[in-house]
Amino acid sequence: MRDRLDGLVRAYARLVVRRPLVPLLIAALLSAASVPGLLRVRFASDLASLFPDGPAATSAAALRDYLSAFAGREPIVTLFTGADPERVRRAAERFRDRAARHAEVASAVDRIETSEATTDDPAIVVGDVLRLGDVRLRRRLEERLAPDEIDRAVARARTLLLAPGGSALAPDVRLDPLGLRGLLSSSFARLGAGIGLDDERRLTAHTKGRARPYAALVLVRARSATLDLDAAERVLGKLGADARAVGATTATPTAASRLAVAFTGPAAMGPAVRAMIKRDLTTSSVVASVLVVLVFLVTFRRGRAALAVVPPLALGGAWTTAAAGFALPGLDAITVAFGAIVLGLGADAGIHLYARILQARETAGVEPERAIEEAVVATVPTVLAATAATAVAFGALGLAELRPVRHLGWLGALGDVLTCASILLLVPPIAVLLERRARRSRVDGARPGAGASAPWIARCAASIAGARSRAVAWLVVAASVAVVGTLAAVGPPPLARSMVSVRPASLAPLRTQDELFARFGGRPGQWLALVGPGPREEVLVAGDRVAERLAALQAVGRVAGYEALTTIMPAEATQRARLEGRPRASLERAARLLGESLERRGFARAPFEPAIEALRSPSMRTTPVAAHSVGGALLLDRHLARTRDGWLAALPVHPPPGAEPAYLASVLTSALRDVRVAGRGVVLTGYPLLEAEVATALRRSFPWVAGVAALLVLVVVVIALGGGGHARSPVSAAAAAFVALAAIVAELALVMIVLRVAGVSLDAYALLALPVVVGITIDETLFVLHATRARTEGAADVRERVAGAVRETGRATLGTTATAVAAFAPLVGCEFDGLRSIGWVGATGAASGLVVALVVVPALVRVLGPTASSAPAGDPRSGGSR
Repeated sequence: MRDRLDGLVRAYARLVVRRPLVPLLIAALLSAASVPGLLRVRFASDLASLFPDGPAATSAAALRDYLSAFAGREPIVTLFTGADPERVRRAAERFRDRAARHAEVASAVDRIETSEATTDDPAIVVGDVLRLGDVRLRRRLEERLAPDEIDRAVARARTLLLAPGGSALAPDVRLDPLGLRGLLSSSFARLGAGIGLDDERRLTAHTKGRARPYAALVLVRARSATLDLDAAERVLGKLGADARAVGATTATPTAASRLAVAFTGPAAMGPAVRAMIKRDLTTSSVVASVLVVLVFLVTFRRGRAALAVVPPLALGGAWTTAAAGFALPGLDAITVAFGAIVLGLGADAGIHLYARILQARETAGVEPERAIEEAVVATVPTVLAATAATAVAFGALGLAELRPVRHLGWLGALGDVLTCASILLLVPPIAVLLERRARRSRVDGARPGAGASAPWIARCAASIAGARSRAVAWLVVAASVAVVGTLAAVGPPPLARSMVSVRPASLAPLRTQDELFARFGGRPGQWLALVGPGPREEVLVAGDRVAERLAALQAVGRVAGYEALTTIMPAEATQRARLEGRPRASLERAARLLGESLERRGFARAPFEPAIEALRSPSMRTTPVAAHSVGGALLLDRHLARTRDGWLAALPVHPPPGAEPAYLASVLTSALRDVRVAGRGVVLTGYPLLEAEVATALRRSFPWVAGVAALLVLVVVVIALGGGGHARSPVSAAAAAFVALAAIVAELALVMIVLRVAGVSLDAYALLALPVVVGITIDETLFVLHATRARTEGAADVRERVAGAVRETGRATLGTTATAVAAFAPLVGCEFDGLRSIGWVGATGAASGLVVALVVVPALVRVLGPTASSAPAGDPRSGGSR
């Protein structure tokens, strides 16, 4: 089989030299066939594409259902701040009126109107307090109806009426002497942990007792879905112009010296995140491109090397993207990492191939055609072996539990194969054309020595590999074992608290959200209690029961807060149950005590009879759950949505500081165990639970995936380096496979220690960059092993063979490493946490791979290779000392 492969490679080498246009034509035909796939490529816009799937991913499935039902319904939250409350309120009102006139805006509100708080019928007021009375409101009603409180309320009423101008208050006092309407208003004033109302039911963020300026909120709902980033960006642009028109400036929300405006909410965060990633990728791409070109110039000392290698890399990426367009419904934020795979792994083959061409020309002074033919014959088998090893390693990711990781594995394996095909099809014929032109040019003629001498790094590594004493090799191996042992002792870097979602500190909408949390209470990482799906009324009733349980948990500090529709819109069945279960005895007693207190304080009883009778016979009316106003519609949309299987209610829950997800989940599950809708219980989800599921899935599947990948790589290495007998190779195929595996372990250990020292946590993005750097190390290890094995002529023993192999591959290895570092290092400066993690792992891993390939691998070969005394008689290796 090996002889047949060698024959095919030699035939292809002759074809490239004699007919260089044939491979170019094949590449052109493949490119034309890939165009339909490129046109089919779509980028997944929803975060749900990153969620785990499978039977164990219950939180992810529930969060996916929530996003499907509620995504796009969240308003744009506009925060106005300033030192003058009146100026802030006027600016918010003017902004509200201007924003509502835009065709793209469905509504803009700065207050929540509620008919219950404005009625003059005392029976209705009492009835509304009873039917809207959640745990907190009922507790306050009991306190208000206590004998001492009734007497104090009558005393306050007398004081108000006797004060100057008190006669104007007489109608209100007669209708509501106990101030029950204030109870109702105070209930509306705290709609949840994230929204509050002032006395006029304006949305406000004023916080007493804190050194913060007054603030007002305007909720703007766009007609398009929140996740339509282009539409959201257009709306935000118009809202920004409106804010400037009313005298507000974009500034930090805490600026007290002027009127400032800031936007937050999903509709504001989406465009901001996209702009940040676009800015990061643009800057890092420009810097990386410049660095890569410089690497080619330094490595090969001529610009045409970049012309020979870069276009095939780009074409391999295009072919892979086209394959993704045919096979995948969309590319998510993790799957697009295959671009780094193409650049990090595809460059290896091209650089080694072109370096071998230049080495043949400049060292031996041979003609371009012969140099290219020899380079193809010598390099292609190793390129194919390295590609197969990395492809099967990526293919093993197809066993992972996370769907985007599976897609990345399949796409990475396919991308590695397609990029290899592009390199082999394009680099040799392009080299033929370029080198023929260079031969005819007097300016760019052959320059002996330009590529013959290895870089100083490679020369130093060759000196270590070729040391006369074998103790040096043992010292390198001992140092590698010490690195692995250190990692085992201190452990790898910790997993990031946020594996998927990120909160860049520089993102303006997130700073605004943090300001709202500081004013209203709450913090990032809210949970969601999902009720349903099921019939609308049944879901609403169950949601009210969930809110009651959450209120009880909040009273004892188990949760920091919650948001529920029941505050102003309980279900009709809940209203009827509360009215029918009203405390008749307490109300009768309160009516009697009120009459007695009025008479004792000198009031005539007759004017207060409607209020007294309202306590005996409160209104039993109920109202259906519906939007009482535009603001009410916003609240309704936030908590209730219709799905294919019925209605779904969502209640955000704010955990207390420091709450462990597992403990909080057990508390909530126990409290909500008996609440069921259509046979389904309450489902808990949210990004904290999602992060925990992602971390669990990674811990559970990655060891299994790594084991399968290692086994497949070993099989490929044994097949690639097997055969030929002891006379050709200083180590057996099994030993070579062990060297490749040990190199990977040493590199990963070194990377993990560096990341731990640098304080870098491992998130999903960092973990996905690891296969890229492992692939680079596999490639370089195979090239060094192949060069060691191939140096049979003129090598007295294994010491000289290993040192010569390091010198021979040193320039190309340094070039591939520098290319990878140049591609990854600019990402370290990005604002987006995920890109920064990829940059850290990629740059650190590539640099570690250089040390492993040029120092550790040769040392392992020296240690595992035969001693001088064991070399067969007549073997060239028997004549040297090691």
